[in-house]
Amino acid sequence: MKSAEPIPGEIVEIPWPRNRNVRCRVREVYGSPDFRHAIVELTPEISDDAVADLTTYSLPVSEIIRIPTPA
Repeated sequence: MKSAEPIPGEIVEIPWPRNRNVRCRVREVYGSPDFRHAIVELTPEISDDAVADLTTYSLPVSEIIRIPTPA
């Protein structure tokens, strides 16, 4: 069973402007139990060209959309 929050290395989606989601890789999850944040990496290859270069972004874990993996 997967944990409730993303783990480092996992590919997830995050909200992006213009009402779309982009894929990124979780780098780190940190914070106290009631203030969990994640640092994610966006790259042109996995983020559908939403960024031109490697970019890191921090956001609350509650905003991360986990991608279901096939059984």
